[in-house]
Amino acid sequence: MERSNTPPVADALNAGFKNRAVIFLATGMGLGLMPVAPGTWGSLLGLPFHWLFRNHSTGIELAAAGILILVSIWIAEKAAVLMNEKDPSRVVIDEVCGIAVALAGAPISPGLITSAFVLFRIFDMWKPFPVRQIEKKLNGGPGIVLDDVAAGIMANIAWRILYITVPESFF
Repeated sequence: MERSNTPPVADALNAGFKNRAVIFLATGMGLGLMPVAPGTWGSLLGLPFHWLFRNHSTGIELAAAGILILVSIWIAEKAAVLMNEKDPSRVVIDEVCGIAVALAGAPISPGLITSAFVLFRIFDMWKPFPVRQIEKKLNGGPGIVLDDVAAGIMANIAWRILYITVPESFF
C-alpha cells in the first residue's frame, strides 16, 4: 500500500464523520491548528467552562471538570492515534481541562482569572515536578491530559496563595 504524503490531520479528516469530530474537539475547534502558541489558544477556550459553572458550588464545578477530563482523555487518545503522534501539539483539549482545574472555585474577577491563566501557562510550559513525570510515565490520552491537569492543580493552589497574601485591590 502506498503511503499518502498528506499530513495526518488531513488523513483523519478524510476518514469519516467520527474522526472529523474527534479532530475538531481535540484541536479545540481548530484553535490547536494555529501556527503560533496553540496551547495558549486552547487554554483560552477553557475560560467559558469556568464562566458556565461560576454560579455553582466548587464541588459541582470539579465534578463537571472530572467529566470533561474523562471525555478529553478518550478524545486525546483517539486524536493521537489518528495523527500518528505521541502527544500532538495540535491537540489542545488538554489545555481546556488544565485551565478548568486551574480556575475551579475562582471568583469572577478579571485580575484573578488573568493570574490563574498565566500561572497555568507557566506550569504547563515549565513542567515542574510532578507535571513532567506524569507526562513521561503515562501514555496515550492519560499522558496527554493529566500533565495539564497537574499543572492546573498547581496553578489553582498558587492563585489561592496569592489571593490570601496579595492586596485585594490587585484582583
